[in-house]
Amino acid sequence: MNMPKRIFIIAQNYPPDIIGGATRNSDMARLMSTFGSEVVVIANHPSYPFGRFKKCFRPFRRAIEDGVTVFRVFTFQPNNSPSTISRVMYHMFYSVNALLMALVLVKKDDIIITSIPPDTIVPIGLIVKKIVGCRWAMDVRDLWQEAAADLGFISDRGLVYRMMTGIKRMAYREVDVFGYVNDQIRDALKDTYGATAPMVHHPNGANLSVFHPSSVKKDCHLIYVSNFGYSNDVDQLMRMMVVVKDIPEFSLNVLGDGERKAEAERVIIENNVRNVYLLGMVPRKDVSEHLTRARAGLILLNPKEAWNFAIPIKAIEYMASGIPVVGIAGPGTRKFFEEHACGKIFSADDFPRFIEYLREMDDHRAELEEMGRNGRVCAERFFDTCTVTERFWRKIVSE
Repeated sequence: MNMPKRIFIIAQNYPPDIIGGATRNSDMARLMSTFGSEVVVIANHPSYPFGRFKKCFRPFRRAIEDGVTVFRVFTFQPNNSPSTISRVMYHMFYSVNALLMALVLVKKDDIIITSIPPDTIVPIGLIVKKIVGCRWAMDVRDLWQEAAADLGFISDRGLVYRMMTGIKRMAYREVDVFGYVNDQIRDALKDTYGATAPMVHHPNGANLSVFHPSSVKKDCHLIYVSNFGYSNDVDQLMRMMVVVKDIPEFSLNVLGDGERKAEAERVIIENNVRNVYLLGMVPRKDVSEHLTRARAGLILLNPKEAWNFAIPIKAIEYMASGIPVVGIAGPGTRKFFEEHACGKIFSADDFPRFIEYLREMDDHRAELEEMGRNGRVCAERFFDTCTVTERFWRKIVSE
């Protein structure tokens, strides 16, 4: 195999940003470096959750992080609860500056990986490939454009949506390799955008040496890891908090921070909820310990179609930690957990049944423990970050 000189990962979110994509991008960069490639990341200055980081106005910074060279470029950094215009500026300023940095650094023998969302990164890959002549791989984690329409940020019949679709149809003809998270994304790449390049299943994953079962004492019923963003159903979380306050001896620990956390805090105060604990951000190295001390891990996915088949990183880390997944999600997600007997997932319309299951968790202890064991097997089989990243890497560098 002829190894490339360098791999450039163009990814807007990178740690210390607190979002699933940042974790995935960091793992991908670190692992591809250990596989033998020189890896360079072009990200923005830490910005997410919005309003949580000090604003940085430097054009760029360069640092070595976990053996990876990381260039952080300037972008507009919104305050907490930003407007749609602020979000657009956040993405557009990054995309322009990342493009300029890539044109300066990338050579013909290099490979670029554009990590999307956001879809505003797509033109970067197209322009760099056309000008520099390098190989272009795309890691597609989410149907960002479709999700934005589902959430009401744009109209799926509007000019912006149609322009984005046209740009992606043109750009995707130039991509050399696609990585996709699930079959819904793979089908959209082919059917909606006309992609014909080789495709590699590159799902979310977990570091199985960090997240693993433990015999520590269980001191809470549920744990929920959330960035309080729009892929999570924060409304269901707040509705749930009000109801579970009346369940004797029930407890829920919530890790994370984000745009809508303040709303959850108000619900707790206004409704005198005493058994839900918002623990905020904890060091990444301590997350696994928190997971193993819970009887189950909670997911509450947005009920919109764009998330129908999502298996979020937090769910995979629950499985790797040997705890079952309980929550509310779309039909594709429910089917996965039913087929592999590693979780109990309800539809959004089944909220009363979901709450009833939480009331009876102590009666389902044997079932939950069995689902936890099955989840670990499932994580080892499908979601080992090292294995899935190496599969994607080999496809990128071997052709």
